[in-house]
Amino acid sequence: MIVINKIENFRLAKSVVALGKFDGVHLGHQQILQELKRDKTEDVKTVIITFSISPEAVLTHKKLRYIMTDKEKQDYFEACGIDYLIDIPLDEKFLAVEAEDFVRIYLKEKLGAVKIVCGRNFHFGKGRRGNVDMLEQLGRTYGFEMKLVDHVMEDEEIISSTRIRQELLLGNIGHANKMMGHAYAISGVVMHGNALGRTIDFPTVNLIPAEDKILPPNGVYGTEIEFDGIRKRGITNVGRKPTVETGRQINVETNIFDFSGDLYGQAVTVYFHEFIRPEMQFGSLEELKDQIRHDVDLWKQG
Repeated sequence: MIVINKIENFRLAKSVVALGKFDGVHLGHQQILQELKRDKTEDVKTVIITFSISPEAVLTHKKLRYIMTDKEKQDYFEACGIDYLIDIPLDEKFLAVEAEDFVRIYLKEKLGAVKIVCGRNFHFGKGRRGNVDMLEQLGRTYGFEMKLVDHVMEDEEIISSTRIRQELLLGNIGHANKMMGHAYAISGVVMHGNALGRTIDFPTVNLIPAEDKILPPNGVYGTEIEFDGIRKRGITNVGRKPTVETGRQINVETNIFDFSGDLYGQAVTVYFHEFIRPEMQFGSLEELKDQIRHDVDLWKQG
């Protein structure tokens, strides 16, 4: 997959294009991706247009947090076999582009779109004036097909990135994973920690999550960790380690079952499956060690 950050001089002869933020790439998004790939041929390329920052963040100047980082989304799309990911820098200049101009310049002239795929609530252009009705009308003008993908429902409610973010913030990992169709994950490069885990017989690999990554509540989780093309089970603590530290930095520390290798400097992904307990402060390292042993037993038996 080729990632395009500057579209000014980019051109394709023919493409089928999916539009959206795709945060979390949940079950609804996956329906869009399946529809997108149906039309892929040697001559017709699959393209996703997305935005690293949401319009809300630009207009309100708020720092928002997302289910997936840009890199995590890129890895997901590449695994799906997408040809091109166009990540448009979402600034006030781009937000001032009229909806009709967006379709004409970006979709038709630059990408040669023969088909557009999106959800029913997609909006675009200045003031979010563009919608799926406008896309259908302009499709007749510019000769592309418009495919609307219906919402995916769960418990009689629409599955959305907003719902999933809310569930993650509440620590409802299982429900969030169900709506995504895959496990919530945190990816990164293993950093050096204080090596305390080794002194209490529970060595960990340590990640510092991205600033814009939405995190579940501080606590201990049953997880899997992927590295070197393999997955192993483990338990992960998200938090500030109040028993041994007083800092404000949130760390993600994973004890990998049946593993004693060195992963410093390597890229890993931690997949979250189950909440075990909230983060706690213990009176001694021995109490902490006993609790970790109990946490490990719970997850191994689960």
